[in-house]
Amino acid sequence: MDMGQMNTDQQRMAKVLQAEIYGQEMKRLEREYEMLMLRIQEMEKTIKALDEVSSKKTFRAIVPIGSDVLVRANIEDASEFLVAVSSKYFVKMSHENARDFLLKQKKILGDAAEKLEKQFEAIEAQFQKVVEEIREMEEELHEEE
Repeated sequence: MDMGQMNTDQQRMAKVLQAEIYGQEMKRLEREYEMLMLRIQEMEKTIKALDEVSSKKTFRAIVPIGSDVLVRANIEDASEFLVAVSSKYFVKMSHENARDFLLKQKKILGDAAEKLEKQFEAIEAQFQKVVEEIREMEEELHEEE
Protein backbone atom coordinates (compact mmCIF):
# COMPACT_ATOMS: atom_id res chain seq x y z
CA MET A 1 0.00 0.00 0.00
CA ASP A 2 1.48 3.34 -1.02
CA MET A 3 1.38 6.56 1.03
CA GLY A 4 -1.39 8.07 -1.14
CA GLN A 5 -3.65 5.07 -0.52
CA MET A 6 -2.97 5.16 3.23
CA ASN A 7 -3.75 8.88 3.33
CA THR A 8 -7.02 8.23 1.46
CA ASP A 9 -7.90 5.43 3.89
CA GLN A 10 -7.23 7.73 6.84
CA GLN A 11 -9.36 10.45 5.29
CA ARG A 12 -12.17 7.97 4.69
CA MET A 13 -11.97 6.67 8.26
CA ALA A 14 -12.03 10.25 9.57
CA LYS A 15 -15.16 10.92 7.50
CA VAL A 16 -16.81 7.73 8.76
CA LEU A 17 -16.04 8.77 12.34
CA GLN A 18 -17.42 12.24 11.65
CA ALA A 19 -20.62 10.71 10.24
CA GLU A 20 -20.97 8.53 13.35
CA ILE A 21 -20.59 11.58 15.60
CA TYR A 22 -23.23 13.47 13.62
CA GLY A 23 -25.53 10.44 13.82
CA GLN A 24 -25.14 10.25 17.59
CA GLU A 25 -25.81 13.96 17.93
CA MET A 26 -28.97 13.64 15.81
CA LYS A 27 -30.19 10.80 18.06
CA ARG A 28 -29.52 12.92 21.16
CA LEU A 29 -31.44 15.85 19.69
CA GLU A 30 -34.32 13.53 18.74
CA ARG A 31 -34.54 12.26 22.33
CA GLU A 32 -34.52 15.81 23.71
CA TYR A 33 -37.18 16.83 21.19
CA GLU A 34 -39.39 13.89 22.13
CA MET A 35 -39.06 14.77 25.82
CA LEU A 36 -40.03 18.38 25.10
CA MET A 37 -43.03 17.27 23.07
CA LEU A 38 -44.17 15.01 25.92
CA ARG A 39 -43.87 17.95 28.34
CA ILE A 40 -45.91 20.11 25.95
CA GLN A 41 -48.63 17.44 25.75
CA GLU A 42 -48.56 17.17 29.54
CA MET A 43 -48.91 20.95 29.80
CA GLU A 44 -51.89 20.90 27.40
CA LYS A 45 -53.61 18.22 29.50
CA THR A 46 -52.95 20.22 32.66
CA ILE A 47 -54.43 23.38 31.14
CA LYS A 48 -57.51 21.43 30.03
CA ALA A 49 -57.91 19.87 33.50
CA LEU A 50 -57.43 23.27 35.13
CA ASP A 51 -60.23 24.71 32.99
CA GLU A 52 -62.54 21.77 33.75
CA VAL A 53 -61.89 21.87 37.49
CA SER A 54 -62.30 25.61 37.84
CA SER A 55 -65.74 25.45 36.20
CA LYS A 56 -67.08 23.17 38.97
CA LYS A 57 -68.15 24.13 42.50
CA THR A 58 -67.18 20.76 44.01
CA PHE A 59 -65.69 17.58 42.61
CA ARG A 60 -64.01 14.35 43.65
CA ALA A 61 -60.36 13.81 42.95
CA ILE A 62 -57.50 11.50 43.79
CA VAL A 63 -54.90 13.60 45.58
CA PRO A 64 -51.29 12.67 46.37
CA ILE A 65 -50.50 12.94 50.08
CA GLY A 66 -46.92 11.72 49.97
CA SER A 67 -44.51 9.53 48.12
CA ASP A 68 -46.57 6.97 46.16
CA VAL A 69 -49.66 7.50 48.36
CA LEU A 70 -52.99 8.81 47.02
CA VAL A 71 -56.33 9.52 48.72
CA ARG A 72 -59.80 10.23 47.37
CA ALA A 73 -60.98 13.69 48.33
CA ASN A 74 -63.90 16.04 47.85
CA ILE A 75 -62.66 19.37 46.60
CA GLU A 76 -64.96 22.17 47.64
CA ASP A 77 -62.96 25.20 46.56
CA ALA A 78 -61.15 25.21 43.23
CA SER A 79 -60.72 28.97 43.03
CA GLU A 80 -57.00 28.81 43.84
CA PHE A 81 -54.28 26.43 42.78
CA LEU A 82 -50.77 25.64 43.99
CA VAL A 83 -48.57 25.78 40.91
CA ALA A 84 -45.01 24.45 40.83
CA VAL A 85 -42.67 27.26 39.82
CA SER A 86 -39.57 25.11 40.43
CA SER A 87 -38.83 21.63 41.67
CA LYS A 88 -39.24 22.74 45.30
CA TYR A 89 -41.52 25.78 45.29
CA PHE A 90 -45.23 26.22 44.68
CA VAL A 91 -47.13 29.49 44.37
CA LYS A 92 -50.82 30.00 45.08
CA MET A 93 -52.53 31.30 41.92
CA SER A 94 -56.01 32.03 40.67
CA HIS A 95 -57.35 30.02 37.73
CA GLU A 96 -56.48 32.82 35.30
CA ASN A 97 -52.95 33.33 36.65
CA ALA A 98 -52.27 29.59 36.73
CA ARG A 99 -53.55 29.25 33.17
CA ASP A 100 -51.40 32.17 31.96
CA PHE A 101 -48.35 30.73 33.74
CA LEU A 102 -48.86 27.32 32.13
CA LEU A 103 -49.39 28.87 28.68
CA LYS A 104 -46.12 30.81 29.05
CA GLN A 105 -44.32 27.62 30.09
CA LYS A 106 -45.81 25.81 27.10
CA LYS A 107 -44.56 28.58 24.78
CA ILE A 108 -41.06 28.35 26.28
CA LEU A 109 -41.08 24.60 25.67
CA GLY A 110 -42.37 25.13 22.12
CA ASP A 111 -39.61 27.64 21.40
CA ALA A 112 -37.02 25.20 22.74
CA ALA A 113 -38.47 22.46 20.50
CA GLU A 114 -38.20 24.74 17.46
CA LYS A 115 -34.57 25.50 18.34
CA LEU A 116 -33.85 21.75 18.57
CA GLU A 117 -35.51 21.20 15.18
CA LYS A 118 -33.22 23.81 13.60
CA GLN A 119 -30.14 22.28 15.26
CA PHE A 120 -31.22 18.85 14.03
CA GLU A 121 -31.69 20.12 10.47
CA ALA A 122 -28.24 21.76 10.47
CA ILE A 123 -26.53 18.61 11.77
CA GLU A 124 -28.52 16.44 9.37
CA ALA A 125 -27.29 18.59 6.46
CA GLN A 126 -23.69 18.17 7.66
CA PHE A 127 -24.29 14.43 8.08
CA GLN A 128 -25.63 14.15 4.52
CA LYS A 129 -22.65 16.10 3.19
CA VAL A 130 -20.18 13.77 4.95
CA VAL A 131 -22.07 10.67 3.76
CA GLU A 132 -21.88 12.01 0.20
CA GLU A 133 -18.12 12.64 0.60
CA ILE A 134 -17.67 9.06 1.83
CA ARG A 135 -19.65 7.75 -1.14
CA GLU A 136 -17.47 9.78 -3.53
CA MET A 137 -14.31 8.47 -1.87
CA GLU A 138 -15.61 4.90 -2.23
CA GLU A 139 -16.33 5.49 -5.92
CA GLU A 140 -12.84 6.90 -6.49
CA LEU A 141 -11.35 3.92 -4.68
CA HIS A 142 -13.25 1.46 -6.90
CA GLU A 143 -12.27 3.39 -10.06
CA GLU A 144 -8.59 3.11 -9.10
CA GLU A 145 -8.84 -0.68 -8.73
